[in-house]
Amino acid sequence: MTPPAGVTQQGGSASRIPAEALFLISAIAQYTGATIAVRLFDRVEPATVAWFRVIGAAVALFIGARVLRQRSSRPWTSSEVRSAALLGIATAFMNLFFFLAIDRLPF
Repeated sequence: MTPPAGVTQQGGSASRIPAEALFLISAIAQYTGATIAVRLFDRVEPATVAWFRVIGAAVALFIGARVLRQRSSRPWTSSEVRSAALLGIATAFMNLFFFLAIDRLPF
């Protein structure tokens, strides 16, 4: 399938992984993290649980990005690094505020 006009197709390592496999891996990571977080909620503060998830995700992404970067023919641009960092920061705060909101729900 050819991309639409004006869109370039990148043939990196990630494009060789089937979409279904990426979906399955992300689902496993999401639900494993949520299961661990729920079990920790009674033992530590929600903010600590959120930061545990953020740190775990950062480590996993660092390893994955390092592997993909070794297979790539070009390094990331500063714009790409900045965009990835902003997405990570936004996701971290979203996770933190979500857990803080859950803690305030009456049960």
